[in-house]
Amino acid sequence: MSEWQDIKTAPMDGTDIILFDGFGVSVGAYDADYSFEDFLTICDKGEGKEEWLEYLQDNPGQGWMTHETISGDSVFFEPTHWQPLPSPPKP
Repeated sequence: MSEWQDIKTAPMDGTDIILFDGFGVSVGAYDADYSFEDFLTICDKGEGKEEWLEYLQDNPGQGWMTHETISGDSVFFEPTHWQPLPSPPKP
């Protein structure tokens, strides 16, 4: 198993990795160019789309985001450490 590494050393190319933000662990990636169209693919029925459109136009490419939330949406956050994802199990 990998050791936790400082977030400054994490890949910033969209690769999914394990992230820790001081509160919990989740899977996420660095988002360099998060577009409104990308948001619509993860937003259930476009809920809050007007607010998100305005937000994303003012703040493109927000940085780190987690893919795991109770609602199923992605959320931007500020992790402090990371690890690579383990290899999937063999069938």
